[in-house]
Amino acid sequence: MTRRRWLATRLGLALVAAAVAMGVLALAVTWWADPLDGTQSETRGSLPSRLTPVAFGMRGIVPVAYGVFAVALGVAVGAVVRRSLAAMAITLALYVFVQLAVPVWVRPHLIPPVSQTMTLGEDTLDGITVHGDTPDSLTTVSAHTANPGDWVLSNVTLDPSGRVLDGLPSWFEQCLPPPPSPDGTDRARADKTPLATCLNRLSAEGYRQQVVYQPASRFWPLQWAETGLFAALSGLLALFSFWWVRRRLT
Repeated sequence: MTRRRWLATRLGLALVAAAVAMGVLALAVTWWADPLDGTQSETRGSLPSRLTPVAFGMRGIVPVAYGVFAVALGVAVGAVVRRSLAAMAITLALYVFVQLAVPVWVRPHLIPPVSQTMTLGEDTLDGITVHGDTPDSLTTVSAHTANPGDWVLSNVTLDPSGRVLDGLPSWFEQCLPPPPSPDGTDRARADKTPLATCLNRLSAEGYRQQVVYQPASRFWPLQWAETGLFAALSGLLALFSFWWVRRRLT
């Protein structure tokens, strides 16, 4: 048996075994999580969306592509390094890097995300954060989309000229109602009427919130796109392994 034939046989069996094993595991996780994915709590964000990096990578068909890619990567590195322990260490480091890099830099752009600019109101406000407790502290806000399962990539405030702001104008923090006291005696002071007034003033002065996101309905299109990406990478790694073995024989 030639080396190339041996490599083709071993690589083919390893890829099939990895695909089957990861497919069964992904099917089990998807089945187990299906009731949770279809449930929404009264508190936004209390349950993770299927599009968040960790949940996305454990469901659907992408785990199969991950398994195939890991095997192809290990074979390619092993063919070059030719030392088992060193090859395993390098493969693990490269695989971890890819798993961290793809959700941050690649997945959000596999399909062009949606950009939505909206006025801030009680129906769109997601949260208010005051950074620091000094007179020059910054106050930022975030808005939410219509679907709690959307994957929000960017949440920034725009000034009347359309520029991105680091923080809201200083009057906004002073306009905010004080928080309720721990014993609840001043709870009425935190009602939503003053907050609505502050938000209305922001909108009247031309401030807007820009939200960039991947809609929850794109779960499967993103799954197929990322699966295709890893399948292409796996194919290139397999071709490299055959080329490298052939090169060593000549």
